[in-house]
Amino acid sequence: MKSTETILRATVNKTVMRKSERIFIKLGLTTDAAINLFLTRVSASQGIPFPVRLEDNNDILASAEHRSRMLESFYES
Repeated sequence: MKSTETILRATVNKTVMRKSERIFIKLGLTTDAAINLFLTRVSASQGIPFPVRLEDNNDILASAEHRSRMLESFYES
């Protein structure tokens, strides 16, 4: 019997991970469940389920710090 699950390996910011895990606990979620929730939303919406934009000058991608803040705010809402 084949498993319907796969192992995902990702490199993430330690601080963001710790803060996120504390929020997941408060929500009654495991990190695995939260990741599955995110991926399910991506699949359902056929895209990232929150805005992803270039910075105001439209010529560089958002900094790593800005992306971290965006992710934190995504999990806080």
